[in-house]
Amino acid sequence: MIEFSASQNVSLSMIFMAAYLVAFLFSKSKDMVCVFGANVVAQCYVMSPLYNYTLEVNPSLVFLIYASIYFTAIRFITTYKVIAACFIMALFEGLMYKAYLNELGNKGIEDGLYDNYEYIVTLLHLTILFSMVRWDVIRSSCRRFRDNLLFPFLHQRLILPFRG
Repeated sequence: MIEFSASQNVSLSMIFMAAYLVAFLFSKSKDMVCVFGANVVAQCYVMSPLYNYTLEVNPSLVFLIYASIYFTAIRFITTYKVIAACFIMALFEGLMYKAYLNELGNKGIEDGLYDNYEYIVTLLHLTILFSMVRWDVIRSSCRRFRDNLLFPFLHQRLILPFRG
C-alpha cells in the first residue's frame, strides 16, 4: 500500500488546487467560485501554523474543520449536483472524525477508512470537479471540432485513396 508523506500530501493538494484553478478559469458558474474558495481556505488552513497546532493538541479536530469548510460552502452553492458532492465530502470528513476516535464500533471499518483516506478524498474531489462540468458543452465543442476537422475530407471529395 502506498503511504503519503507530508511532501507528497502537499503535492497532491497542489494538484487539486491546480485542477480547481483550471476549472475556475473555464467556468463562469457561481458554484465554481464557491468550491474554489472553499479549497483555497482548506489549503490555507493546511499551510498555516494553526494546522500544526491542531495536530499537536487534538488531531481529530482537523476532520471537523474540513467538514465545517465544506458545510459552509454548501450554503452558497445553487446546483444540486454540486451541493450533493460537497455534502458527501463534508459527511465523509465527519465520519473520519468518528473513525479517528474509534467511535464507529467496528475496528475493521475504522482502519479501512483511515488507511484509505487519501484515496477516498481524491475520489470525492474528482466527484466534485466532475459534478461542475457541463458535459453538453464539452460534447458540442468536441462535435464542432470533429466536424470542422473532417469537413474538407468528407464533403469536398478529398478522401485519401484506399490501399488494400
